[in-house]
Amino acid sequence: MQTAETVLSCLSQKDSSFVFKRLYRNLFNLFFYKKAYLELGLKNWAKDEKLIKNLILSLKSERLFRFFSSLKCEKLKYKVFSLLQYVVVTILETIYNLKDSFCFSVHTAIKSLYKVKRVDYAFVCDLNSFNLEEVLFLLEQRIVDGRFLNLLKLLFSFSTKFFNEEETYALFKIKDFSLANFFCNIYWQNNLDFYFQNLNFKESFFYTRYLKKAIFFVNNSFLENFLEFIYFLQQKFKCFLYVDFVDLNKKTCNFLFYELKKRKGIKGKEKGLYFSIPYSVICKAIKKYSSKSKPVHLSERLNLPINEIIYLFEKEKRDFNFYYMLTDDIAKSAKKFFYFNKVSLLKTIAVKKKISVKQVLQSYTL
Repeated sequence: MQTAETVLSCLSQKDSSFVFKRLYRNLFNLFFYKKAYLELGLKNWAKDEKLIKNLILSLKSERLFRFFSSLKCEKLKYKVFSLLQYVVVTILETIYNLKDSFCFSVHTAIKSLYKVKRVDYAFVCDLNSFNLEEVLFLLEQRIVDGRFLNLLKLLFSFSTKFFNEEETYALFKIKDFSLANFFCNIYWQNNLDFYFQNLNFKESFFYTRYLKKAIFFVNNSFLENFLEFIYFLQQKFKCFLYVDFVDLNKKTCNFLFYELKKRKGIKGKEKGLYFSIPYSVICKAIKKYSSKSKPVHLSERLNLPINEIIYLFEKEKRDFNFYYMLTDDIAKSAKKFFYFNKVSLLKTIAVKKKISVKQVLQSYTL
């Protein structure tokens, strides 16, 4: 049995005209589920390995719905569903080369904004939901494996009916491996994104997107033409649910929980965009650690082992730090979050061990 990396490498080497006839068999590969287990941060693989093998057997016999019905625990159902969904989405993203696209993750969308040099206005947009029938039609052009296509429909129905999943924007989450998110990306990639690839506006205009969040940057000389262009796009694609117009000469705009503003260079020359963390995000992030504007212990974590408490606080800090790694002033703007996170950790351990914060600092290297 080949490793997941080997299979994905083979799939990625196929050109865009290649038609896949036997994708379903890749779902029988145990290495894919081990990879998903690590990526999703799950524990106790040895305990769940038998469960995953039963999942693979149900896929082989095409009795997935019966297998899910046999699982009594909702948490167990969601764990199995998440693993299978991760494997399916990973295969699909490899086939469609989404890793090379600006819409692959929050970071790829933000990094694409480094190309913006001269800008005066921003249009922050919410796009409409994808058309499921059109997405399935697009997939059928390159996938003729009936079992795999039927599984996609079944998983999507599971995600909406049982787990209430839709296109999501989780704070401090760079990438969400949900089928709804993949469908959203592939739909708009083959409509709006593909349309813009064939346009040449040089430095007058710039566009990027992640899921249903899109942003357009326009300089002053192109503004009047662009307003007509927005109207044209709405007529052609019926794409815009909401459009917010921002004059970057006067204020900032928010995109994917990043705050964007014009960067001024020497003698007032524009040098692109300045990325920072919105103050509202900092307030929301420290809310769980505070009471009356002061750091407090988290009572819901007092029953956990010390190493688990430390792991959770450190993970939240790492997730925040990683999400905002592309900002220009993370050390300065995230200082308040890091302070509340650390003091809350110290107080939680102090309350659990019934000692002072000073003693916690002497006993643990934090």
